[in-house]
Amino acid sequence: MTAPIAVLGAGGRVGRAVIAEAARRGHPVIAIVRGPARHDDLRGPGVTLAAGDALDSGSLVRAAAGARGLVCAVTPFSAPPASFSGFDPGYYERVFAAVTATGVPRAVVVGLFATMHTPDDGRVLDDPELFPAALRPFARAHADGIERLRAEPGADWIVLSPPPGLHPDAVPTGRYRLTEPVVDRRWWDRPLAHADLALAVLDELDHPTARRAHLAVHSVDRHAREG
Repeated sequence: MTAPIAVLGAGGRVGRAVIAEAARRGHPVIAIVRGPARHDDLRGPGVTLAAGDALDSGSLVRAAAGARGLVCAVTPFSAPPASFSGFDPGYYERVFAAVTATGVPRAVVVGLFATMHTPDDGRVLDDPELFPAALRPFARAHADGIERLRAEPGADWIVLSPPPGLHPDAVPTGRYRLTEPVVDRRWWDRPLAHADLALAVLDELDHPTARRAHLAVHSVDRHAREG
């Protein structure tokens, strides 16, 4: 049997889309959640639940044992909070350090559009016209997490950042494109379905195109011509 894929943050929208795509491909999955009893609906053919905390490397090592790849789709919030008072700015540094500590051969991290760059080599999170200033603590934590990944020698990872148009109601096209993480107005506001993001995630596990890289993933119209 093929070694399983571990999905951290399996109970969220992205995690569930990744599990669905993995199941479609016939890949066994370890769905890692803090409370398996609260996510019994994730169980299915080829899907097993495992208890793991994104901030506890020991629990992740145990939960992801034997996996050939790990998808990190974890977030501390289900929606933007009213205040970031008390938010740990090192949250994603700790999460991504725990991910690499598992020793899983390859990690695909679902990123944040705010960590991408503007054409003048600035950062989206620092541009008030592109990103709300109130949400900067969260975005900076994500950016710091990526730097932590870069500092881990030998780790094989890729960060895939969707555009702000990632939306549960977006219609899947079955297509996507990966680009350098620089804002392009031609696709910035184009909706991206969770299912299409999941395609990119699984493709980067099954047939890696880049290593130790941060890329943007965005939608392609099903009728668009390539080139």
